[in-house]
Amino acid sequence: MSLTFGSRSGQFGGDTAYLMSIDDGPKKGRRSLSLVWGIAAAAVCLLLLLLTFILMAHNSSTINRWDTNYGSLIQNLTKDRKDQPDIQKIHPSSLTQDQGTLKEEREALTNERNQLKNYSSILTRDSESLRKERDALKNERDQLKIHSSSLTRELDDLRDERKALKTERGTLKNERDQLKIQFGNLTEYKNALKEERDALKDERGALTAERGALKEERDSLKRLTLNLTKDRDTLRHERDDLKNEREALKAEHGALKGELDSVKTLTFNLTEDRDTLRHERDALRNEREALKAEHGALKEELDSLKTLTFNLTKERDTLRHDQEALTAERGALKEERDSLKILTFNLTKDRDTLRLEQDALRDERGALTAERGTLKGERDSLQMLTLILTKDRDTLKEERDALRKEHERLKMSGCNLTTEMTPTQTQNNIVATTTGKPRGEVIRTTVSPTVVKTCLQGWSLYNDKCYYFSPEGTHRSWQSSRQYCLDRGGELAMPKTKLELNYVSRRNMYTWIGLSDRLVEGRWEWVDGTKQNGRGFWKPGEPNNAGNEDCAEVARDVVKLNDAPCYNDFSWACEAQPQITSQ
Repeated sequence: MSLTFGSRSGQFGGDTAYLMSIDDGPKKGRRSLSLVWGIAAAAVCLLLLLLTFILMAHNSSTINRWDTNYGSLIQNLTKDRKDQPDIQKIHPSSLTQDQGTLKEEREALTNERNQLKNYSSILTRDSESLRKERDALKNERDQLKIHSSSLTRELDDLRDERKALKTERGTLKNERDQLKIQFGNLTEYKNALKEERDALKDERGALTAERGALKEERDSLKRLTLNLTKDRDTLRHERDDLKNEREALKAEHGALKGELDSVKTLTFNLTEDRDTLRHERDALRNEREALKAEHGALKEELDSLKTLTFNLTKERDTLRHDQEALTAERGALKEERDSLKILTFNLTKDRDTLRLEQDALRDERGALTAERGTLKGERDSLQMLTLILTKDRDTLKEERDALRKEHERLKMSGCNLTTEMTPTQTQNNIVATTTGKPRGEVIRTTVSPTVVKTCLQGWSLYNDKCYYFSPEGTHRSWQSSRQYCLDRGGELAMPKTKLELNYVSRRNMYTWIGLSDRLVEGRWEWVDGTKQNGRGFWKPGEPNNAGNEDCAEVARDVVKLNDAPCYNDFSWACEAQPQITSQ
């Protein structure tokens, strides 16, 4: 009974303190903690007083029975002594005739004396058992003190964790706001880049068309130049120098052929070149003497064309470099967009989780407030009852001590009376008291053994069950997790109450439990064959069987059930019955 109370008090203290310290603040947490500890202390005192009262009542009834037997025995012995002279006067001649009967009665008295000795040894054993029980109560009190200190340390750790979570939540809110602002800026910048990209595409198309037209015009100019060269050879045989210069021009035009393929903005200059060549052709036909002057002009124009070609090549390289930079930046923007989507989804999920936790804590706070009023009334009544029981305990202790002293006195008196009786007196007393002799009553007392529940190494005891949690980072499928539990004499955990669900889900992020609808779709059953009733433990919208989801897992952040494919790898929790021993 003591161990059961200890486990329940540990359960009440641990879970209730944890739930109360999440969102109520430091002051409310201290008030709630003091209330819980006051209730726990009152319950412990009440239980100890009840145990003391039961033991005292039992001892008192036992001592009363012993005293009644001793009183009857002493009264009979005293009566025998007083009646001895009269017996000798009345029956002087019957002693010889009843000698055989007196011997038998003497043997009966001897047996009765042995029974009294056994009775004394029984009293000694009862005294030792009471001492052991007192020591057990002291040990249990020490264990309760140790458990109280451990709960206090756990509460301090939970408070620190709550402060850290609040700080982290504020930091995450600030980061979320900054990411939203940055996301808006990136969206605007992305739209601007898209517009610029469309403009560059349009310009590239225009330049491509213009380049094709220039190529055709260049080819026509080449053919025309060849024709002019033939005419010039026919008309000006004497102008060898001009022929050499014309050949140089042909070589220069051939060099420009490769350079003009990559030029994007050369339309205006090539048009001027075409007009110049046409004027040159007309001038060559009309005025042979002006060829030298025109040759110098062509050289100057060629230099300008080379400069322009160099500038266009440089601008082309710049545009290519910008295009590569835009492509790389576009990839970076895509990756950042994906990360922002993931972050937005996680933040939305955390927001919903925090809202659910807030609503649950508000409901629980209301329930705890109502329970606190009830417990205050019970505390006052328990305090009054404690005072009354304390007074009764002190009175019972005094009565017990007095009874023990009287018991010892009567025991010594009985022993003295027995030794004072001579064989003759014994025979006379037997004749006078052949009937109505009291017999010593042997009273056997039994002490209920103390029940101890233990678990295997690595398992933890909670709510009269042993639980095992998979190590962090170790994951298995649902069937593999169940086989692991079966190999160790247990089964996948079956949290059928809210407290058990909180306990099972607090260790890992996602935990397999012994619930599935693998046999019949839509009929969720525990692994022990019982049906799962109600949907209060499921997440909103679950179970939805999205993608052959036939097994149940519980999430630590929302403490709700969710259906998932049985082949997924999650952590798991096992449960088993504890080993029961008696002490």
